[in-house]
Amino acid sequence: YCAILPSGGDAAQALALVTDSSISSFVDKMNANAEKLGMKETHYVNVVGLDAPGQLSTARDISKLMQKIVNDDRLLEILSADHYTTSQSAEHGNGKLVFHTLKSKINDYLKTDAIKGYNIIGAGICLASVARNDRGDMYIAVTLKAGGDVNNYYPAIKDAVSLYNLAFNQ
Repeated sequence: YCAILPSGGDAAQALALVTDSSISSFVDKMNANAEKLGMKETHYVNVVGLDAPGQLSTARDISKLMQKIVNDDRLLEILSADHYTTSQSAEHGNGKLVFHTLKSKINDYLKTDAIKGYNIIGAGICLASVARNDRGDMYIAVTLKAGGDVNNYYPAIKDAVSLYNLAFNQ
């Protein structure tokens, strides 16, 4: 939850270290898994997803990863959550509450009445998102170069909404 909801690079690195002997070894496994998923134009060099020399992917490859996520109930649950409270710790006696970075921005956009007949249930600044309507139909959108940044998600959301409006309202 802490790696996905707030797009926590520190949590992604911690997960890599507790599940493997090193971050570089974990990145090797990420690349092997990408290959298994048929992500032929993806190469990871870090676990946090930030730009780095040699790290690349395509919209098609990202959509393959999103297809894997939406077909895994646990991963879809995490991606769809608005927030999550971690286990208790010495530093956080009641647990730490983390919020989905993009959900509040999507909810703000919902108020504009641009989205009709479906809900965007998971998204990230990498501009990969999934939406589902009341019938359970689900679409994945991957948008690139939408503009914006961590303080302005509007361009990314606008592009995704345009695609979903076409898909759901055919």
